[in-house]
Amino acid sequence: MRKDVFIVRWTPQPFDRGEYSLPRPGELGAAEEHIRQKTAELNAALGLDFNAVEWCISLEGTPIIIDSYNDVPDVRREKLPPAAYDWVVEKFCASVREQAGQRREKPDNPRRASLRSRRAPGLSQDPPDQLFGRSRLPRCR
Repeated sequence: MRKDVFIVRWTPQPFDRGEYSLPRPGELGAAEEHIRQKTAELNAALGLDFNAVEWCISLEGTPIIIDSYNDVPDVRREKLPPAAYDWVVEKFCASVREQAGQRREKPDNPRRASLRSRRAPGLSQDPPDQLFGRSRLPRCR
C-alpha cells in the first residue's frame, strides 16, 4: 500500500499529552500534494508498505521531512482521530491480504522444500501447525 497516504496533524505537548487531528480541507495548500507524492516515493524507495513519515512546514510554507523511517508507528485508537485509525487498520489489513495472496501464487520455495525433506520422523504437518493447530492461529478478515 505504498501509494496510500493519510495526513494528520500532530500538536506536541509534554508528558505524552500531544494530540493528532485532521487538517482542515485546503489548510496545507500546495504542500499537501507535495507531501503525498514524496511520502509515496520515499516508501516505495525504502520498500515499505507501512511507514509513518513526519513532516513540518516552514514559515515560508516549504514541507521538510523531520523523520522518514518509522515502520512500526504508534497506532492507538485513543490517540488518533477515528477516521485516521479506521483508515490505518483497513489499509494494514488490505496489505496483509494482498501479500498473503501473492505468496499463495508463487511457486513453492526451494528452501522450504529442503526443510520439509529434513523433517523429523513422525511429523506429518509443518511444525507450527502441529504445535499450535490451525484453529489457534489468528485470522485477518
